[in-house]
Amino acid sequence: YMTLIEQIKEYQLKVRKNRDAAAAATLTTLIGEAEMIGKNANRQVSDNEVVSLIKKFIDNIDFTLSKVTEGQEKLLAEKELLSIFMPVQLNREQLTKIVSDIKVEVNASVPKDMGKIMSVLKTRYETCYDGKMAAEIVKMVLAE
Repeated sequence: YMTLIEQIKEYQLKVRKNRDAAAAATLTTLIGEAEMIGKNANRQVSDNEVVSLIKKFIDNIDFTLSKVTEGQEKLLAEKELLSIFMPVQLNREQLTKIVSDIKVEVNASVPKDMGKIMSVLKTRYETCYDGKMAAEIVKMVLAE
């Protein structure tokens, strides 16, 4: 099993061999920041931490895209490159089904049980869903 950071390093090597300087630079920055997270904690960086970092990079690109008109192709290419390493995100329907199953599993029935459901959801699917959407769905499912 290759960790996510190892997969990114392997891909970075490939783009460098293909002389894709822009992609190599983006991945070098990502690798540097990810390794710093691990180094600061005296351990290897986890896949979840790398995914969180990639999400942060993509959010920053989206923010920049909303503010500028020039250089958008470069930013979109960067976003597409980073997206390769993101786990598949659950859609609303999939997330609703999972939350409903967890609700039954943990015997949740009142709004204050939201934490129980979110805790199980995070343990099993941490990097695969949008937190805001998950919170909305949990509230909705608990109201049923």
